[in-house]
Amino acid sequence: MSVALRFSAELTLSETQRVALQELTLKYNNNKEYQGLVFDSAAESICFQLENTAFSGYIKYPIASNSDDWIFDAISFEGIVLAWLSEVRRTFGGDDWQVYRQDIEPVAWIEASQTYYHDPL
Repeated sequence: MSVALRFSAELTLSETQRVALQELTLKYNNNKEYQGLVFDSAAESICFQLENTAFSGYIKYPIASNSDDWIFDAISFEGIVLAWLSEVRRTFGGDDWQVYRQDIEPVAWIEASQTYYHDPL
């Protein structure tokens, strides 16, 4: 069992912007809380594919059935990944953004705050 986020968009990036996207991703991957999820719970590192203008990815967090804190870890995982996606969208723009929880539930973009909706319980 796992929690997963799938995303895609059309991004037109210069070489300098591609480097900036890599650096931004590294910043979120190196976040102390996220590193704890990666090491303690085998969460996947934040990663993406960018071929021509097609930006996409699928990141999952496995849920151990014997963990008492799995819901809090899953919420933390989702919050960090959605914060990264929000910053990518604000920084680089793009078109046709699609973000889904578990491949079926669209994640709402909140225009006023320029962020993806995240319910921390």
